[in-house]
Amino acid sequence: MTENTITCTDFYSLEENIIRNFTANNKLDVLAHTLKVRDNTLILARKYVIDYEQAKNAALLHDISTLIPVENYLSIAEALDLEIFPAEREIPSLLHQRISRIVAVETFNVVDKEVLNAVNCHTTLRRGATPLDKLLFLADKLSREGKGPRLHASRSQSGRGFAGQRRQMLL
Repeated sequence: MTENTITCTDFYSLEENIIRNFTANNKLDVLAHTLKVRDNTLILARKYVIDYEQAKNAALLHDISTLIPVENYLSIAEALDLEIFPAEREIPSLLHQRISRIVAVETFNVVDKEVLNAVNCHTTLRRGATPLDKLLFLADKLSREGKGPRLHASRSQSGRGFAGQRRQMLL
């Protein structure tokens, strides 16, 4: 299997760099997902008054490690002395959130701790999650085609408004 390359060029914006990386590595499905997550985060960020740039950057970076083959995740985590949880050993793809954080720092020079923390827990969330953590988690889940409620849905099957469910999630 060939190694995918992740690069960052200073004269491109973060978004342009992300698009170029997924395109160059023929990961157009992940690019489409990433852009859906970006769109969802921007809608939610405006609605719940969460920093727009932080939300956008977290969304763009959240799956950047998918450019690395999943079979390398455990060895990368071990080489970096990351604590590997039993669930991550059983399902190494769970490590992608933590490896995406590392790629964000090392390749894209991201220093915003709130963005990095949101990327770091976007799949499993974390105890004491911040509004940005919750926003990225929810935007990621909403972007999954055919799975879960759509962001534009107005009511759930139980009759409780979906907007109320989102509001509760973000509080």
